[in-house]
Amino acid sequence: MKKTQKKSEEKPKRSFSPAQKEAQKKVKQVNLEAVKSIYEAGKAGKPMPTWGKSLKVASKKVYNK
Repeated sequence: MKKTQKKSEEKPKRSFSPAQKEAQKKVKQVNLEAVKSIYEAGKAGKPMPTWGKSLKVASKKVYNK
C-alpha cells in the first residue's frame, strides 16, 4: 500500500450474480475432488496422479452429474 493511500479507501465488496456464485461453487467442488483423489492415492500407496489429470477427472464428475 502506498503511503498516500488511506486505509478507508478500500474497494466496495463485489456482488456476484446467482449464476456466477453457482459457477464458483462448482469450481471449488472440482478443486476439492481433485485434492481428495490425490490424497487418497497417496494414502493407499498408489501412484499419485498429476494435478491436471485429477482436475480433468474431477471436472467430469462434477459437471456431468
